[in-house]
Amino acid sequence: TQSETGGFYVMGQVNGQPVRFLADTGASDIVLSPADAGRLGVDVHTLNFTDTAETANGVGRGAPFKAASLQVGPLRFNDVPMQINQAPMSASLLGMDYFRRLDSFQVKDGKLYMRWSG
Repeated sequence: TQSETGGFYVMGQVNGQPVRFLADTGASDIVLSPADAGRLGVDVHTLNFTDTAETANGVGRGAPFKAASLQVGPLRFNDVPMQINQAPMSASLLGMDYFRRLDSFQVKDGKLYMRWSG
């Protein structure tokens, strides 16, 4: 269901740990916040933030990361490439790298529907 701010938040799991994602079809990548990455056991202070991306807030820096698993509801994907953002974020992002894996997605009547036949 759409939040008061207009976004769609989705609870998922990365490597079995809960992560709150903002569904962001304007983002290319799946991006973990530094806080979420830290909860997954990643030492964010040792990462090399060599990747750059154009964001609504200017150029952002990220470090590549491969999750063993990403699960949202019953949909589970293995060996999922992601980015870990250098700057703090209020939520991690489910970008188009996630949505391309689905059969379809749509927004209707204030709800986000994601379909996948497996």
